[in-house]
Amino acid sequence: MKKNILVVSALALGVLFTGTGLKDVYAAEDKPKDSMAEKREWKEKLVNAEKVKELEEKGYTKKEIFKGAHLAKRAEKSVDEVLAYYKENNSSWVDTANHYNVELNHLGKKKKKLAFVEENMDEILLKLAEYTNTNQEELSNYLNDDMKLKELMVAAVLSTLSNSDLDEILKLHNEGTTFKEQMSEQGIDHTQFHEEMKKLREEIKTDITN
Repeated sequence: MKKNILVVSALALGVLFTGTGLKDVYAAEDKPKDSMAEKREWKEKLVNAEKVKELEEKGYTKKEIFKGAHLAKRAEKSVDEVLAYYKENNSSWVDTANHYNVELNHLGKKKKKLAFVEENMDEILLKLAEYTNTNQEELSNYLNDDMKLKELMVAAVLSTLSNSDLDEILKLHNEGTTFKEQMSEQGIDHTQFHEEMKKLREEIKTDITN
């Protein structure tokens, strides 16, 4: 379950606490090419391609590498040192940032919410399992495949609204059919999606806090 917490990170919080999460999930599909090129250039300045490949061979994901490089830059440490500490300490960015006395922007603003998600991951997955008529182990496997909780929740809502299996929604997504395109094909409008996501989010929070 600790690995699941890693994949969730602060990025999962938008779905649970603010908005529907859909805009963030497919926003990259509509980004201008120049913007994406600038982002790639920024990442290359943090850590070069050769180093990325070396770290991937050690088992780190690109997401972990760039986040570790960002933290390493602020802490004035090597990315190898930061990632090693991260891996040895429950794969927690909060603990890693605290260790190096660094408060990343997204961690600083959402630290309490992140802690809430970390502490209640089992309950969150249990509710999603009930909602999608699957099981926690299956959902954990999706997260272990480097899927964000945000994406999983969007897929769950699309599954419910389209009366489709969650596995089919995710299969289409992995094959290149975006969530936005699947919504259009199924005739699901944004209002309908928003209301269902809001309902799911509130049910999760109620189940955890009661």
